[in-house]
Amino acid sequence: MEQRAQLGVIGATIDSRRINAGKAPASNNSYIVINTDEPYTPQIVEILKRYGHWG
Repeated sequence: MEQRAQLGVIGATIDSRRINAGKAPASNNSYIVINTDEPYTPQIVEILKRYGHWG
């Protein structure tokens, strides 16, 4: 199977599992990027930990 088709299958699987878990499909998500050398990074990490999204 070509790589593009494989990525499509992977994306569809992720979306399906998220929908089954009651979440929005990953394909609807948007993302933010935070550089680790910013002075507020430790605060962001603490927030992510609080919600179970870190480490």
